Amino acid sequence: MGKKMAGSGLSDILLEAGLIGSGSLASVMSGKHYERALHCHKLLLGCLERLLLAEYLNETNADDLFSSLPDDSTRRLQDLVEPHSQVTLEAVPTDELIMKIIEDYDTFRQSVAKGRLGKTTEMGVVLGQCTSSPLTP
Repeated sequence: MGKKMAGSGLSDILLEAGLIGSGSLASVMSGKHYERALHCHKLLLGCLERLLLAEYLNETNADDLFSSLPDDSTRRLQDLVEPHSQVTLEAVPTDELIMKIIEDYDTFRQSVAKGRLGKTTEMGVVLGQCTSSPLTP
């Protein structure tokens, strides 16, 4: 995390958010405190993903997008917010409308990774792409 993010302000964010103390900053950034670094990484990526999703929903006019969905699709989306179960996760790929939204969001993410919303956002998306693979099954 340290070399790629050096000078980005990440350490300031982690300190200001109270996620780590100044005494453990160097160890977290270098990866010596693996568990803490992983925890900070997951929180940071979750926040960045929420911001990106909010921008996607803003650009696509979310009210129109979701109001046009049938009740079954809306229920499936609401179920995704609840604690995940295999039944809920298995139901999503069978819903063509939800899959279309997911594909559109993925296209949006790819355009952001190419710099569509600026260098800072591009770096956040690319960082998420680089680090999410080893963390996800």
